[in-house]
Amino acid sequence: MQYSCTNPSLPISNLPSGNITDFVFTGCNTAAAGFVTGDKGKVLVKISYYDIIAGAGYSRDVEGEVYATVT
Repeated sequence: MQYSCTNPSLPISNLPSGNITDFVFTGCNTAAAGFVTGDKGKVLVKISYYDIIAGAGYSRDVEGEVYATVT
């Protein structure tokens, strides 16, 4: 099942290099994806990005997972 959410709450363009930025996603389909509030769940995450100077033709992907209590 694909877990989907709406876009992050803040603009995601022109983020400074080396900064740590928190993203908050809303409207996630937790119940439809089989998650139960209060239980632990794991979501695989893939983020694609590129340096503005290099352009979209030089995009990179970073992947990881989030394991947390479902709220």
